[in-house]
Amino acid sequence: MYDINPILQDDYQNLLQKLEEQGLQPDRIILYRDIESSAETNEDLNAHLEQGIYSMFYLSQALIKQKIKTKIRLLFAFVNNKEDIIPEYSAISGFSKTIRMENPAFLIRTVEIQKAERFLKEGDISNARLLLNELDIVDSEVEVRYEGNIRLVKGIKELSIL
Repeated sequence: MYDINPILQDDYQNLLQKLEEQGLQPDRIILYRDIESSAETNEDLNAHLEQGIYSMFYLSQALIKQKIKTKIRLLFAFVNNKEDIIPEYSAISGFSKTIRMENPAFLIRTVEIQKAERFLKEGDISNARLLLNELDIVDSEVEVRYEGNIRLVKGIKELSIL
């Protein structure tokens, strides 16, 4: 496990270089953010953007610079305890779709955990297993939401107009 400062772009590149020096190449990455509600102030919004879309952008750039040849499964996971849309995290799904089109080796997915009061808290590993299992799911979904242990994905349903 590595700790990096999400607002320092060089930290991502340095991390990947250190891994490469050790003969390691990541093929599964989880970016977990412990922000549970939408920003209410400009300061909050900046912090959410730094830990959300900016960190995904920096990590993606660093991975592209490393010229990694294998497929990379990348999850951006966050908790939403208020059932509101968190727009600063919703933008990550659009970014993920764009990266997938530009570089098919990147399999990026956002994972929203609804009402996860104990999610990844000390001593609770069941939800960590949920994310590890999500890394193994092979499908084309970019946005996933968990309500408890139920996996939900967006879909389109045809309706007949009477």
